[in-house]
Amino acid sequence: MKAFACLTLLLLYGPGESAKVIPVPLITNTRVEATPPSGPALVTLSNVVLSEMPGGEPGSSMRTVEFDLVNNTSNTVTAWAVAFLANRQDGQTEATEFGADGYKEYANLIPVPQSGSGVILPHGSTHSSTMLSTPVTVPVARLNASVRFAVFADGSWWGDESAVRKLFTERESRCLALYEMVTALRKARVSARGRDSLVAALSNLDAVTPGYGAGLAIVVRRNIQRALDGDPKTTGNPDDLMVHWLLQTEAEWQAADQQRRLGPRVADK
Repeated sequence: MKAFACLTLLLLYGPGESAKVIPVPLITNTRVEATPPSGPALVTLSNVVLSEMPGGEPGSSMRTVEFDLVNNTSNTVTAWAVAFLANRQDGQTEATEFGADGYKEYANLIPVPQSGSGVILPHGSTHSSTMLSTPVTVPVARLNASVRFAVFADGSWWGDESAVRKLFTERESRCLALYEMVTALRKARVSARGRDSLVAALSNLDAVTPGYGAGLAIVVRRNIQRALDGDPKTTGNPDDLMVHWLLQTEAEWQAADQQRRLGPRVADK
């Protein structure tokens, strides 16, 4: 028989709607282990909890892992990843990785989320959660949790080198795409004014490198198209809108540029 403890989830709704309390069962017959790092404990996991989150339909419950990630150094963490290995009672295993890159949070371009922040202040912590794909009908005998890597604000890093290099490759690609977007918007602003500058920007953005560039450009293109279509959510003088989007993209490019250089591995902090 499964043994459960419960925590309470309080859902708050809008004005005129009542709050709803949902009991969330904590799975207490699963052994949860946090693997200690082989070197100095620069970033560590704590309070790892495996639970079942009820779904809206029968059989739609999800198994979630909540955890705290603690920065034991005097340097700010700007990106991290953790790994979970679930040993199921049917003999199979499930490997799950989860992480966050907080370069935009570090540059104050977006608010720091209450959960899952990529930025961890010196000697601070962040709370986060992720889901396991193992059906809740399949018992998990043991869950092993470990920190895969952490990247610091000065570019130094700790943990799995291959994973860190992949992150910095992604940062480099993102930086290049943002630079191409800035160039496209600058050319449009110089070549035309008013509505014509928005049309020129759409054309220029077609040349942005595929990959990360395509994803980032889609957002800007969508905003420009809404302005051209007269969407009431995107109102304003076309020249003012162009300046706003250009400054916004330049700020993100500068933030990405500052965080794209791989520094040395750190053995201690």
